[in-house]
Amino acid sequence: MHSGPYQNETGNDGIGDTPYVIDENNRDHYPLMNPWTPIEIDPDILNLRTRGKWITSYIELPEYYNVSDIDVSSIMLNGSIPAELHPVGVGDYDNDTVPDLMVKFNRTQVAEYILSKGIMTGNVTLTISGYLIDGTMFEGSDIIRVRMPRDINIDGKVDIKDIFLAIKAFNSIPEYPRWNPIADENEDNKIDIRDIFIIIRNFGKTGKQRTQHSLFSLIYVRTIWISNATFRRLSKVKYALMKKDDKARSPNDVVLISEI
Repeated sequence: MHSGPYQNETGNDGIGDTPYVIDENNRDHYPLMNPWTPIEIDPDILNLRTRGKWITSYIELPEYYNVSDIDVSSIMLNGSIPAELHPVGVGDYDNDTVPDLMVKFNRTQVAEYILSKGIMTGNVTLTISGYLIDGTMFEGSDIIRVRMPRDINIDGKVDIKDIFLAIKAFNSIPEYPRWNPIADENEDNKIDIRDIFIIIRNFGKTGKQRTQHSLFSLIYVRTIWISNATFRRLSKVKYALMKKDDKARSPNDVVLISEI
């Protein structure tokens, strides 16, 4: 393998060493090889029922190519979902000194595409392809994880483990060490009682169906109090049973529970 501006240096730069015959009169002596384009997709963990508007892709090109030469209207995700024409931007989003092009895709379309393949949890490979303005093709892939709503630990079911993960991040915002973006179920950039109750309302759901329980969907865990927006967990307290639809004891005190 060779690299460099004259293809006479050792290494791989995504440019072929064997000429590609276009027709009887033309050949590309240094054809681009696929896949070769570094791709990064955000978020790297996708909630398939999220209310978010976009997923974002950052595209880098090999040395001697300019991301400003990418025809944004040609960019496709997995050959079926077009990139949005706006917003786009050129920057160095991963701080590696290599310019990249930021493009966005409709998050609902991406989620529906993944669901159409029967995937609700686990790893998914997303491939971005397109053309430069001179007709040169590029392609690259990234692997993200997908999850069903409320499944914080991405194990295919909503259970007490998910509730405790949200509690662990309770009262945090993106700048906090305890911040867990997956637990921000309503995507308001803070983890509070609303997020926890969203998880509780979906308790027992799995990747394919909802587990059947009593009409009361009883919850059974140690009592957790949240008072005046202050989080504290009481150890070795009495157990509590409560319907998940019951109102809080007071405007400032809420008992969290989990299903039997």
